[in-house]
Amino acid sequence: MIVILLAVFTSAASAPDVSFKTALPQVYLIDYAATHVGNPQYLETIAEAPPDILHVGHDLAFKSHLGPCRGFGSFPASYDLMSPDECDVEIARLREYVDTLHRAGARTVIPYICDVFLFGDHEKRTGFWTFYDHWADYERFGFGKKPETDPIEWMQSDERRPFERNDMFVYEPCINHPDWQRYLRAIVRLVAQCGYDGVFVDVNSFRCPHACCRSLFWKYLRERYSAEEVNKLFGFDSPKSVRLNENGKDLLAVETCRFRAWSFARLFTMLKNEGAAIHPGFMLLPNLSPMAHIAGVRQRIGNGQDVGRWATVCDWLMFEEMQQPGLFGAGTISDCTLQYKLAFANRVRGGMLLYHARDSDGVSLAMAEAGAGGGGALIQGGYESPEARNRYRAFWRDNRDFFEGYEPWSQDGVCYFRDELYWGNLAHLHAIYRLRDHLARHHVLFDFIVDGGLKPWKLRGYKAVILPFLTHLNNRELEALREYVEEGGVLVAMGDCGTFDELGRRRARSPFVRWTDSANTEGSSFVRHVKKGAFLSIDDLDAHVPPSPFNLYDLGEEEANDIEIVMRHAMDAPAIVKESSPLLELIAPLAKTDLTVAGPETPRTVQVSAFVKQDAAGGSLVLHLLNYNLPIHGLAKSGPPVPVHDITIDVPLPQGWRAISAETIAPDAPPENIAFTKSGLRTRAHIPQLNLYKVLRIRCKTDVRP
Repeated sequence: MIVILLAVFTSAASAPDVSFKTALPQVYLIDYAATHVGNPQYLETIAEAPPDILHVGHDLAFKSHLGPCRGFGSFPASYDLMSPDECDVEIARLREYVDTLHRAGARTVIPYICDVFLFGDHEKRTGFWTFYDHWADYERFGFGKKPETDPIEWMQSDERRPFERNDMFVYEPCINHPDWQRYLRAIVRLVAQCGYDGVFVDVNSFRCPHACCRSLFWKYLRERYSAEEVNKLFGFDSPKSVRLNENGKDLLAVETCRFRAWSFARLFTMLKNEGAAIHPGFMLLPNLSPMAHIAGVRQRIGNGQDVGRWATVCDWLMFEEMQQPGLFGAGTISDCTLQYKLAFANRVRGGMLLYHARDSDGVSLAMAEAGAGGGGALIQGGYESPEARNRYRAFWRDNRDFFEGYEPWSQDGVCYFRDELYWGNLAHLHAIYRLRDHLARHHVLFDFIVDGGLKPWKLRGYKAVILPFLTHLNNRELEALREYVEEGGVLVAMGDCGTFDELGRRRARSPFVRWTDSANTEGSSFVRHVKKGAFLSIDDLDAHVPPSPFNLYDLGEEEANDIEIVMRHAMDAPAIVKESSPLLELIAPLAKTDLTVAGPETPRTVQVSAFVKQDAAGGSLVLHLLNYNLPIHGLAKSGPPVPVHDITIDVPLPQGWRAISAETIAPDAPPENIAFTKSGLRTRAHIPQLNLYKVLRIRCKTDVRP
């Protein structure tokens, strides 16, 4: 089993040569209240605006962190171990409960488990240890024989944190310990036996240095390297000599971080397979934590959280955020564009848990983001604003042909490589957040290119590709970039890109110098023309992508989660006027096209994404327009949106496409035919008014068969 899993999950997700396509967004509700089971009023609430995905809490007979204790709260007031016979009754009761949720309209129902926490006291034998000491009584539920090792031996470290209730402590078991894995697998089987359609896995963070990880790390390394290479690169000659270390900036640190992400993918596969053996199509959705701020990403580097590696085995990932989308103050936009683009680039659906998106306008804009992001969902806490959910659910289903089966249509590719963070390259991370904000507010259609994505077939779709301080590139990636430029692409290198190879070895000179024909310099940037294309080098990020006075992503995690602090910062920041972009002014003449798709008068609060689809009837280009001028007044208080009038969309079409019609749809307005004009490969359309969200579809005749 281990050998097979090693072969499958050794490397990051390198996208197969098959396009990942858009899907219908989902309505997703989350609520951990302990009063759902057997509650007819709760069923009425669900039936009022049924979700596609209903995410409940600890509505289980066996809780992952406590075992078979009575009650459905996260942390019962007192620990009351249920007998095996009582567990049988509870499981039957839960089957009926899940059945009633399905009948109320919830299509997919999932409960909560956690893969890295146990609660109790190993000395007083309370909490989880109460269950462990009676393990033999519960063998028939799929737990098997009682493990010989006490759970205290399963832990990542010797530390335990006091818990505020029940005189318990919080312990952190290692996800690679075989006894803990066996227990979690049994828990997921019991989840499926209760009739649930999947499971949510929380926390997902570990840094275990113990033998259970060292022995597996040796096997992981041997799958990637020969014994001689392991000895030469890391100094390990046997499993006993192995150590893990994520704190450096060397290859060992990188492989430690990769190994921990791989370990989660391996665990998720085990758990998903256990559920699918009972319930085909079983869903496993892990929590990836927040990405709205750089601090949250930075502090989790090396703990195993990795979009690309998890996406190899998961269909959905949760991004746990706080603020709702909209506008703080005069010019601070709160959005989930980065998260949706990153998820899509890694071929996985993103679910955005936005704790403050509860009022009608906030819920509406958050749901619209899922449509503009190519699928996924707002994960709404609670049941407020059912009218908004029903409106968007009907809008999506009545207009499926606008949302399903499309591929991204962008002119720019921005490289976002998770492995750069493992090398300790925080300049890459900061540049990503700056670029994302800059390109979005200048209405540039762009995608993220992620680890493993620098392939000729993918690069050919972009007018420009940006490498933001991307210091580690292998020779295959460099060759793909050279081919891209020679065929006419524009490559933008920020900082000393490609200084190191994939093993961290410094190259003697810049790899890009070798394939340039001529050079000229202007200020802090220079251009080298390479056959049909161009190479643009930029050293000063601030000069070409000017920083904003205030950015949400620059706050610390606690600050970013506190709406009073966010509002105070935003109110103190000056309004941001839409100015020219030094970066785009350099790229546009090299790319021989205008990279912006909205007229110069379009405010920066409007964001645009685009997707294309071709079938036997021709081609369709769909553009999603979002208006983030939704004033946020306080916690879960926003609106009304400030409409935008007279938006000009000027978008390039794929080669061989000719526009024949244009129309818009919106959740709050009737469909409308739109006048358009054509100029070369570009089509221009006029949008009279944008309230919150509108979708423009341009139908085309095509010269190329699908």
